[in-house]
Amino acid sequence: MATAWEHPDFDRAMEEAAHRDVSILSIPEIIINDLHLHELTSLALPAMARYNNPPTIFVRSGQLVRIRLDESNSAIIEVLSESALRGYLSRCARFVAYVPGEREPKPTDPSVKLVKDIIALPGWPEFQPITGIVTSPVMRADGSIHNWPGYDPETRTYYAGGLRLDIPEKPTKEDAVECARYILNEVLCDFPFADEASKANVLAALLTVVTKNLVNGNTPLGLIDKPQAGTGASLIAEIVAEITTGTGACMEACPDSDEEWRKAITSILMRGPQMVVLDNLSDTLKAPKLSQMLTARTWSDRLLGQNRIIDLPQTAAWFVTGNNIQLAGDIARRSYWIRLNAGIAQPWLREGFKHPNLK
Repeated sequence: MATAWEHPDFDRAMEEAAHRDVSILSIPEIIINDLHLHELTSLALPAMARYNNPPTIFVRSGQLVRIRLDESNSAIIEVLSESALRGYLSRCARFVAYVPGEREPKPTDPSVKLVKDIIALPGWPEFQPITGIVTSPVMRADGSIHNWPGYDPETRTYYAGGLRLDIPEKPTKEDAVECARYILNEVLCDFPFADEASKANVLAALLTVVTKNLVNGNTPLGLIDKPQAGTGASLIAEIVAEITTGTGACMEACPDSDEEWRKAITSILMRGPQMVVLDNLSDTLKAPKLSQMLTARTWSDRLLGQNRIIDLPQTAAWFVTGNNIQLAGDIARRSYWIRLNAGIAQPWLREGFKHPNLK
């Protein structure tokens, strides 16, 4: 059974990460006098790693990143800036310096040179790698389930809450049949699928999101298509997201050019979502960059305004919604089709739904 829930452990971890009281922690003292920069760095990194418990700082795409809550109280991944790192250092260790003529050392702030040296290191073995944030339990490669808030080293994901699933240790085929019947005959009963294949492909879409970590490769693009607006394509995408992630989908507009596609893909993957919906396609879907991303395990791009190349893991399930979607290039063989057709001129005026407020 899947239910929305609050994760006090996750909330507590995020609060502790932001408001740890250094006065009650046994933090190390680092005397900066007569130390070379690399010696200071070698003392600071273990202090950072010790303080990173529960972990909120990770390594991703050759950068130090942190998990934080945005203004909507959703967990996001962001690059650890120099200012943030300097503040973090000041909390994980007590930096002091001896001043001539003084018997006791004086407190001091971590230097900017120290911050820059840590960021410039070729690697940070003290911190775990992370591929993305999930808001529902994820399946590991061995079939077990990561079902508790926090970091999972096997899937390299950070579970930030959303859904908790009460799953039997050994589900039976009958359990699976019952679940499939409920989804197809209850949840999806009001959608006007054009054929049985389209209905089956919605079930496949659900499975694609929840079993992403079991797939040793890429997954195709889900095309949710209909003759005209008001048929339910966007709602299908939202329902898939609600069921599989416990939260709304990452909804994005379709870019107009291949260059805009490149920027959009990089921006989306930096956030590490489970599911991405490119909503309301208004033209032919011809995007070489999108085709490239769909077959890549890692997406490489240059950071905006910089000459630095970053490598981002492509771990999301992608979907496009639109009216009478037309495909060009290689997209067709990298997609699967879900077609809705209400068979009336104004489908948004339909009545008599079994579940009028499905969400």
